[in-house]
Amino acid sequence: MKKSDLPFELVDRYDGIHSRPIISWTNAHSMDWDEARIILTELGFCTDWVQSKALFELAQSGEGEGRIVELGSWAFYGAIALALGSKSVDREKVITIDNNHGGRGQHTLYNGPYFWNNDLGIKFQAYMNMIMSGTQDYIHPIGMSSQEASEALSIDIRLLHVDACHKKPHPAADILMWEDMIVPGGWVVCHDYKHDVDDVEECINEFVVPNPKFGDVIELSLSTCKFQRL
Repeated sequence: MKKSDLPFELVDRYDGIHSRPIISWTNAHSMDWDEARIILTELGFCTDWVQSKALFELAQSGEGEGRIVELGSWAFYGAIALALGSKSVDREKVITIDNNHGGRGQHTLYNGPYFWNNDLGIKFQAYMNMIMSGTQDYIHPIGMSSQEASEALSIDIRLLHVDACHKKPHPAADILMWEDMIVPGGWVVCHDYKHDVDDVEECINEFVVPNPKFGDVIELSLSTCKFQRL
């Protein structure tokens, strides 16, 4: 079938994603945050913009050399923000890790039950989001728990996005299990930092703040913080 015979228009970037799916980028190197936000908006992006901008900018221009790793993927919204930033400057691809148990904000990276109607629909949405954003070549999903993946992989990480199970002690465990793979100058971004129903802030105060391997915790918003590997 010729391009002209397709039932939709193939666009180079992000114009009208829902009716005209993105298949490939031709102008990736000119992408900035405002343009990336258009893509995320068209996908029905559900996470706050402070977090997504931090992910995009650190993936694009963050210090260090190494892989980008996300813990807890849900519908790939965070992974796509990371991939857009990194792909726009030909940097590293994104590894996103989730054992697919639990729902948004309640990913059980260990042995817990399903907390939400986590049917195939959400995973179909995740993969469609990846395709529609043109990032399918930049995201590598791994169906493991955080613990399993940290034991299976031996890589340098320049950016770690922690957005899996938010209940104590899981956020602390996620950081500590991966900390030795984070290169000096690399960043950790944590989501749902000060949400009342979650324990992320408590875990960070208890296990990250006194940890000499990390710098000061920088609060970007009530939902997002970042800190650097020293």
